[in-house]
Amino acid sequence: MDGMPSKYGSYKTAWERHMKWNIRDVWKNMMNYLISRGYNSELINLDDLSVDSSTVASRKGGKK
Repeated sequence: MDGMPSKYGSYKTAWERHMKWNIRDVWKNMMNYLISRGYNSELINLDDLSVDSSTVASRKGGKK
C-alpha cells in the first residue's frame, strides 16, 4: 500500500490489527485513560481537548 512506511510491516497486518483494536474498544479505552490521567493531574483542560480526523488523508476510489 502506498504511503505506509515499510518499518510498520504489512499494510494488511496493520489494518487487521487496527480493526481488532477498534472492535475491542482499545482506542476508546486509551483515549479515556489519557483524558482522565491528564485531567486528574491538571495537565489538560477538557474544554481545550479536541480529536479530529481531518489530518488523516482519505483515499479516493476505495471499496465501499
